[in-house]
Amino acid sequence: MALPKVEGTKVRGGIYQLNLRVPAEASHLYDGKTHLRRSLKTADPREATRQVTVAQAKLIEAVCRARQRDTLAEAVAALPPDQRELYEDAGGLSELIQRYGATDTARTFLRAGGALTERELDGEEASAVERLQADAAHRAEIAALDQIARTEAKALRALGEDVPTVEGLMAICRLKS
Repeated sequence: MALPKVEGTKVRGGIYQLNLRVPAEASHLYDGKTHLRRSLKTADPREATRQVTVAQAKLIEAVCRARQRDTLAEAVAALPPDQRELYEDAGGLSELIQRYGATDTARTFLRAGGALTERELDGEEASAVERLQADAAHRAEIAALDQIARTEAKALRALGEDVPTVEGLMAICRLKS
């Protein structure tokens, strides 16, 4: 008795054999092969269907990863030099996202903390000049972190990530104060 036909297979010797075409954009991931062919080691059509579905899912995932890599590479190549440098320094997209989160957290803490002088840290009273210097240094640190966050956000948006704008958050902070 012949086995029922299962899409994506051939029957040889009463056993289902996987036979799936590999899309051209993913063939480099499969050593240049045009088809995935191997024994499914089963004569059960339901088990063969399950194994074909798993193999198709892995194939689709590989194709999507290949397309995403190509798209990301094109997006990185189109970045301005300062944003590309941030991306490369971070070591990749997920690392840049983590770095952006850390920069945003640092900005939040710096804004909330205020400026302190060495004397104030020791529990002494600071002079007016020391206070002015501490305030100026504090504002400069905030401005530097704002610029870094702005550049990281621009790079992430150019790479297709949805990140809030620094300017929008700063405007909300100004309205509340």
